[in-house]
Formats: sequence, structure tokens, C-alpha cells
Amino acid sequence: MGRLAIGDPSRFPRLLTGGLTIGWAFVLAIGQSWNFLYADDSLPFVVRVHQGQTHPHHLIIGFLATVNAWLGWVREEDFGRTLGLVRIFVSGMSLVGCLGIGYLAWLWFKRRWAVAAATVLAMVSYGFWAYSIVPDFYIPGIAAVIWAGIAVENFQCSGKWGWIGIAVVATWVAGLCHQSYFVFAVIATCVLLLNKQTKAAITFLTTTSGLAGVSYIIAFLGQQEYSSFWGFVRGYTAHMQFTPYEKLQVLTPLYALVGLVRSWTFPEYFVRLGTVSEWVESRYTLKLLLDDRFLLRHLPPEIAGILGGMGIVGVVLVGILLLIQAKRWHVKLRGRWSYWSLIGWGGVLLVLAVLWEPSSNEFWLWSVPLVALLLSDSRSSMEKCLWGLAGLGIAVATVPIIWLYRSPDNEIYSVNKRYRLHLQPEDIVIAADFHQTLALNWLYPTQARVLQYPLGRLEWDSNLHDALSELARPGSRGRLILDPMIVMPHRSEIALRQKLPGYEEEKILRILQQIASFCAWEDSVELYQQLEEIREELEGVRWHLSQLQADSNPEYGGELVQEELEEKVEELEERVAFLQRHLNERRRIPLLGVWRDGGGVVTFVMRSLPGLKWIK
Repeated sequence: MGRLAIGDPSRFPRLLTGGLTIGWAFVLAIGQSWNFLYADDSLPFVVRVHQGQTHPHHLIIGFLATVNAWLGWVREEDFGRTLGLVRIFVSGMSLVGCLGIGYLAWLWFKRRWAVAAATVLAMVSYGFWAYSIVPDFYIPGIAAVIWAGIAVENFQCSGKWGWIGIAVVATWVAGLCHQSYFVFAVIATCVLLLNKQTKAAITFLTTTSGLAGVSYIIAFLGQQEYSSFWGFVRGYTAHMQFTPYEKLQVLTPLYALVGLVRSWTFPEYFVRLGTVSEWVESRYTLKLLLDDRFLLRHLPPEIAGILGGMGIVGVVLVGILLLIQAKRWHVKLRGRWSYWSLIGWGGVLLVLAVLWEPSSNEFWLWSVPLVALLLSDSRSSMEKCLWGLAGLGIAVATVPIIWLYRSPDNEIYSVNKRYRLHLQPEDIVIAADFHQTLALNWLYPTQARVLQYPLGRLEWDSNLHDALSELARPGSRGRLILDPMIVMPHRSEIALRQKLPGYEEEKILRILQQIASFCAWEDSVELYQQLEEIREELEGVRWHLSQLQADSNPEYGGELVQEELEEKVEELEERVAFLQRHLNERRRIPLLGVWRDGGGVVTFVMRSLPGLKWIK
């Protein structure tokens, strides 16, 4: 594979590409997602940016944190601005990615149809669109890799070393966005070496590796989460493959196919069907599907089934087109270094996805631009017809979901956080968020004091005891609020927690009973009864004493009896005062559980407790 001829730059369809990019910018501007759970790390990433932290697998977070601090957006009330900053970066890189897809399609096929087909198919895919409107870093990383491929392509055409510099910067940015994307440097280096570009290959690899190494050293020195450099580089890889579905097994190819399909469309439509949802939840107890059920609650099951089917058909047609065109585009592109660099990069990510988390669509998002590029050389009427049907099916399935993502009313965890906005400073909340739902608290700040027990590991510790004692003080007006994830968990949430070390469902229920007993102050019932009996006895003695003082008749006991009655009155008054003081030392604590809204389609496990009252 030698040098390629440089095409006429004046023939590049700037108007078409510019129009598509501007249109995409408009779509992103009006359609940002307020559903963060499908990209479950997205909002926690924004929290890290806001708090000035970094992340071993996404060093770009540290860079954005520096920008955020420079802008002065470090107060709690500035969190919305930080979220906006990350959104601008992600959406901006999505625009860069779409421009790159169109430009690379032109470099490969020199046809306006190719530019439009590649760009549009990528845009309407669920994975590319949904991850362009949420603060996650897969799309920015993919966009950077596309431009690294463009730089390799132009270096092959022109031999200018400036393109190697652009390739270095683009690969470095891609790796900052997602650690695994650094692998492009190794693949592209191998391609350059195979084509006897030894000097360029060494320069490219050493420079990119140097930038990556310096970036990791600076990031490591600026954090306190990890004590060893190697542990920092590894990050949370040691905690992956948490569920049994992620481990290598006979069904791994099926799970990989599911992940691949989910990067293109939204098969979760089918969980709107009751029978499908019940089967999936019984077969895959650790999968959280309640957010998808809630998202689709207003969609008739029949419509959901049709939309899910259209998306699947669209993906199948994409596969058929790939098979039909495989030989042609391979013959046409096999002489291009960018083609082999991108195909090699995708191949490595494919292996990582299968080994790591095969059913996750995030690990398959790279397939969308690559496949869209390869299919953009459709030439015959049949191929264009198939392409149109595929794009239509995928688009029709994607648009309703993107529309639903625009409102936080359609996100089950957000809806059930709103109670926090209405609490008083005297209230105390006991919460047990997952890592992903914990970040939502930044969007729903509360005046109340929050006792957070990560992942549901509720403990009767000093913090809980002190909080209850504070609420029990005479004159206190605070209430004890139990978060809905504690008193109304979903069975899949319970199943997930039971896989965690240190979590025992029986222990949680026992501690909740203790809390309810403390709040109700069950001993006070007996004390109040004793107080009432003593008061009645005191009134009787006082009556006898008053009769004796009014009439000196001997039958009332004379002076000796009067002295005994006065002593009895004094004794009873002391007992009344003692019990009154004891009862006044604390109050019964109002115990409130937050009713969890399931939208009429999600049911929860209700934990009823003595004295618990429900609020919404």
C-alpha cells in the first residue's frame, strides 16, 4: 500500500456537509437529555468535574475540572453550569465527529451520496444520538479517533508531517476521553510499519505514548483516590464483570449481539410488553429494567412492539447490506492506511467488548460510524433502497426515545428525588443510593440533613443514633424521612445489593424495625399509663386531705392522719414530677416513608413499619 493521489479539494461538498452539521447542531441544542441512567456514569462524571477530580479511564474529566475551576463554578449552586460545560464539550465533539464522518466518506468514495449516507445513518442511530445528548465521553472519543484516521489518510496522500502531528493530538484526545481508545496509536503504528513508514511510525507512537504517560502522571499526582500509580491506571477494571452475564460463557455471543444491536436501536421497547418484562426480570434478576418500563409507561404496548420491531428490522438490513457490499468496499479500501487503522481499532474494541461487558451498548458504540462509513458506497437501486429502509427503521425507533429523554418527568429515579426539594432544615433523611442515583442529589438539593448509606448498607451507627437523639429532643420539630429506595425498593435493586459484601436483607429489615421502635418510643405508653394512675391516686389523697382540713371529725384521723396524708401527697407529687420530667426529656419522632412513583407499570417491595406514615 503506497501513496494515494490527492483528490481535488474544491470538489468536496462543503455546502452539504455544512448543512448536515448545522442541522445536527440544532437537533442537539433542542434535544438534550435529562435522563442520565441509560448512560449511568454520565452524571457522576459531572460531579467529578464540579469537585475538581479526575477519573483513571477518562482523564478528560480532569481537564474539564480545571476549566470549570478557572470559570469559578465551584459552589454547590453552580452545578448546573458545570453540567452545561460538559454538555457543550460532548455536543461540540459530536458535531466534530459528524463532520469527520462526512469528510472521511468523501476521502474514501468521492461521492456526495457517500457523505450524506454515512453522516445521516450515524446521526439517526440510537447509540450515536443518545450519547451525544448526555454528558458521557464515548462520542467525543470516537470523534477524535475518526479525525486521527483522517490524518492518517491525508499523510498517506501528501506525506506531510503535519498530518502526523494532527494524528498524535487526535489520538491523545481520544485516549483522554476513553482510556481504551489509546489502542488506535498501536494499530496505526503497525499499519505505518507494514507500509515501511518506520520514521513516521516511531514518531507517532513515541509522541502519543509520551503525551499519554505525562497525562497519567499529572493526573495521578493530582488525586488522592489511588495510592499506587499502577492501581490508578487500572482504575475500576478490577471490579468489572460484576454480574454473571458479563463472564465468558456459552451465551456470550448472544449477549454480544444484544450489545451490538443496542448500540444501533432501542430493543428495550419490548419491556413495555408485560409478558416480556416479567420473563426478562425473572431470567435476569440483576438487570435494572424499571427505568425503561417507566420511560415507556405512556406508550401503548402495541406501539412499543411495532417501534421495537422496526428498529430490529433496520439493524438486520444494515447487516444484510454489509454482507452484500463487503467484497466491494474491501477491494476499494484495502489500499488505504486509514481503513486498516480504523478496522484494526474496531477489531480490538470488539474483543474487549466480548471479554468485558458484551451486553453493554457503550462498548459497541464504535461500530456505528465505522459501519455507516462502509455502507455509504451503496450504488445500485436495490442497495440504496435497502439503505433507506434500514435508516428509516432505525430513525423511527430512535426519535420517540430521544423525545422522551428530554423531560426529567420520564426518569423514574429523578421523579422520586423531588421530595427532597420540599423538606425542612429540621428534617433528617436516611438514604441508600446507588453510585449512579447518588449524583442525582445534585439536581435535587435539600435543606434537610442526609444520612447516606452507600448501596443500602444500613447500619445502626453513631451517626444514626445521634440523629435520632437530636430528633427526640423536646422542642424539636424535625421528622425522620426514609428515602423511597429504602422503604420501597425494586426486587432487582434488592438482588443487586445482595451480591455486595456486607449487605444482608434480614439485617436491613431488623435495623428498620429498631428505627421505627425508637421513633414510636414504645416504652412511653407504659410510662403515660403509670403517670395517669399516680395522678388519679394523688387526686384521691388530696380530696381526703381537704375533707380532713374542713372537718376535724375523728373519723378522718385527726392530726396524725392529716400528717400522713400530707406526706403521701408530697410523695405522689414527687413521682408525678419525676415521670413528667422523664417524659419531657424526649418526644415521639414522626416517621415518614416516601411513596415511590412507579408510573402504574413498576411495582415495588413495600416495607411496612410500625408508626410509618407515607408521603409523596
